Parts: sequence; structure tokens; C-alpha cells
Amino acid sequence: VLLDKDGKVLNKKVALTIAGLVAGDENTNADNYCLAEDEQQTEVMAKIRPAELTAIGWSFNKTKMLPEAKLLEAGGIVNGDDIGKLVICIYGKEDTKFKKALDPKELKVGCEYVARVEQFNNANYYLSDKIIGQVYNFTYNVTDENAMEVYSNATPSMNKKLSLRYKGDKFVFKWGKAIDADGYYVYRATSKGKFRKVVKKDGLNNFKFKGKKKVYRAYVEAYKVINGEEIVIGRSFELKCSKLNDDGINAKRVVVGFTNINLATGASKKIKAKVKVVKKGKDSNKTKTLIRKGKKAYLTYWSSDDKIATVSKNGKINAIKKGKCIIYVMARNGKKKKISVTVG
Repeated sequence: VLLDKDGKVLNKKVALTIAGLVAGDENTNADNYCLAEDEQQTEVMAKIRPAELTAIGWSFNKTKMLPEAKLLEAGGIVNGDDIGKLVICIYGKEDTKFKKALDPKELKVGCEYVARVEQFNNANYYLSDKIIGQVYNFTYNVTDENAMEVYSNATPSMNKKLSLRYKGDKFVFKWGKAIDADGYYVYRATSKGKFRKVVKKDGLNNFKFKGKKKVYRAYVEAYKVINGEEIVIGRSFELKCSKLNDDGINAKRVVVGFTNINLATGASKKIKAKVKVVKKGKDSNKTKTLIRKGKKAYLTYWSSDDKIATVSKNGKINAIKKGKCIIYVMARNGKKKKISVTVG
């Protein structure tokens, strides 16, 4: 599933760069063969350059074309309205009988898939079972240069252990190891400054630094190397920490009204949460409850599984379907409290 930094499913266009298209069998010259009018691969209609073929936004199954589907119209094929209009169907690597074509939203960054080229019947929106080509070793990336980066399930795994502390004379930024990540980019900023990338970490999930300013913010991105390119696959929440334990920034702990809850499908429940913050002063061990009239206590909420239960930015849990998940309540420096939710 492709998610944005707030955990919402992206509907961005996904492109597959086709490589190794084979018309007929593996011994056939793919540059010279295409689908003929009688569906037999015996007539030369146009030249196809497999390495140059690109299709965008496929979403097919075996019975109908879904709304997101796009046609792959190979350049140079002009015989008839339907002839030469090809579609790419994407299948799981283990689906050797091509039973279930996948929706682009089911694809995961860096995973391998099998795809095949099929004729699209424009009259009734059905796909034929005729295999007219086979695609091997393809990859995909977001094609819109202005689109948000692709986020995957790497994001929640980083956020689970996310924290920013000031210990001794250094800030210590930590995060959970992201699924399928090859490395990380760490971004840092002062309290009101602009973020800049300060370090690239290969495999490690922590970063220590000394800062001249008293307050710093930080977040981390996970990347995976795909075809030699570093593709961002996850981004953490942004955290904030102070050297001097400024009120409202350095949380000591998060307190919630309940840590376990059972909800019926469709029901909802508001989380009552407070933040115990460290009183101002570098060496202070005293705490007080953060209460600011008309303002939230700077809490962030998220669910381990939005298919089971979601949570709003104000802490309202909504039960979606039967199952179990964890709702996280996090203060600005990463201090967290977990709430176990059972829907049934």
C-alpha cells in the first residue's frame, strides 16, 4: 500500500518501465511482431521497441476495466480502432496461472511482480486471455515530479521507536528500523528554521549532534536502492526537543484515560490524554501537566492498522472492522502511550 506521511492512501500514478517484452516465444524477434487482426502472431504490423514502452496507472482484473485503468498504445500501430491497443496486467510473483491482476495501490516499493501484455477489447471492457507478450524484471516509480514521495509500510515501523532527547551535551535522535530500507536521510532544523538534510545513515537508526541553539526539530526518511536509484519509501513524524526543558516541549510521559478498549464495528471513542512535561531548567526532574487554554497539548495520534480502527488528529477512535490494533498517542519529543483496541 502506498501511503503519504499522514498515513493516507495515495492515488498517484505509478509507471512501469517495460523491459524484455517477448512477442510469441522467447526465440521470436520482439521488434518485428505484434498482434494481428485474427489474434495470431503471424503478421508484421509494426515495430515495437520493448525498452521504450511505458504504461501509466494500470488497474485491471479479468472481467472489467477499473476506473484507474489506462491503455498502452504502442507507437506505430495503426491498424483498426482496437488492434494495437494493449494493456499491461500485473500479477503477484507466485500467481503463475495469472488468476488475479493487481491494483496499483497493492504494489509495494522494491517488490518483484510478473506482468503480461494482453489485448483490450474496447467494445465491452473485457480482457482477452490471449497472452501476446511477457514482461520480465520491471520496476516502477512515481512519475509526477511534483507528486509527494512514495510512502509505504516503512513509515509506521520508524514511528514506533521515534524519539528526540537531550542527554549530557548532545541531542539524541532515534527511530525504528524501516521495513525494506537500505538507509536513511536525517533532517534537522531550529525551532523556527528551515529543514536541511544533515546526514545519510546506512543501516543505523540513530543520530547524535551538538547544537548551538536551545531548541531543535528533526525527522527521518527511509530509502531503498532500486535500479541504482535511492527511492524514498517512508518518512517519520517531526519531533521537537529543548536543551533547557522549555515548558510544553520536553515531555516526561503521556497519560491516557484507558489503555485497552473494546468497540463494536462502527462505534467511536474519544481519547482523553494529558502530557506531563519537565519544568523549565536543564537539570530539573520535576513535572507538571501541560494545560493550555484553547490549545491542544501537542499530541499526535496514529493507528497501527487503519483497516481495523482509525484515529483522528483530535484523538477520536473509529472502529472499522473486526480485529485488533494499537493506537499510539505521542508527545512532541516522541514520548508515547499505547492503547490496545479490539473491534468485534
